Parts: sequence; C-alpha cells; structure tokens
Amino acid sequence: MKKFKEKLEFYIMYFSLKERKKREYERFKESIKELEKLSITELKAEYIDAKAKYKCKKISFLVFGIIILIVLNNIFKLFFYLFENSLKFINLKGNDVEIGKVMIILLVIFSILLIILTLICFVNSIRNLRFIYKNLLLIEFVRKEKENKWL
Repeated sequence: MKKFKEKLEFYIMYFSLKERKKREYERFKESIKELEKLSITELKAEYIDAKAKYKCKKISFLVFGIIILIVLNNIFKLFFYLFENSLKFINLKGNDVEIGKVMIILLVIFSILLIILTLICFVNSIRNLRFIYKNLLLIEFVRKEKENKWL
C-alpha cells in the first residue's frame, strides 16, 4: 500500500511545475558537464553548428509558415464555397436536406482537423526552435566561462 501511495504521488507530482523545473535543472547541469569536457576549439565548432542550425530552422519556419498560411487560406476559400453551395442545395432541394447536412458536417470536421494539424506542426516547430536556441545559449555560456578562465 505504501509503494502504491509513493508511486501515485510520484505520477501526480511528475507534471507539477516544481518537478518540471527540477528535471530541467538536472538536464541543464548534465549539459554543462558535457560541454565543459570539450576544448575551446570544439566549443567554438559546436557554437557555429548550433548557430547555423538555429538560423536555418528560423528561416525555414518563416518561409514554410507563410506558404502554409497561403495554402490554408485557399483551402478555406474552397471550403466556404462548398459550404455556400451545400446551403443552396439544401434550400433548393427540400427532399435531400440530409445530403446537405452531411456535407456541411464533413466540411466542418475536415476544417477542424486541418486547423488542429497545422497548429500541432507550428507548436512542434516553435518547440524545436526554442530547444536549439537554448542549446546555443548554453554553448555560448560555457564558451565564455572557459575563455574567462584563460584570461
């Protein structure tokens, strides 16, 4: 019973802000230890690589973001056109109202799924950019610390 209580408490606390910060701090300390093992030249190479990755991801995020927004805009224009036509179909054909309702429901479901998929992609890209930028700052921090030791 005691083990169950401890496990339950662990799983509940796992998602708390305090525990997340604690895990993040542990990862931070491990990353610093790994980076401190590298020489200054290796740190510079890591810094340049991280900076290049960050810039490339940032530019590609902006370009693909704009392209995706343009494509989504055109898709939603098509959806609204189909929505309008299905409403006209419902009004003109009194007997086939069910077909129009099904068409509207499918358009709404597909639109919502498309929006959710797009948001997931954007959030994932932003998290990836944040991770790369955090790594870049960490490398820069360790590099400056090492250079100050030599001076």
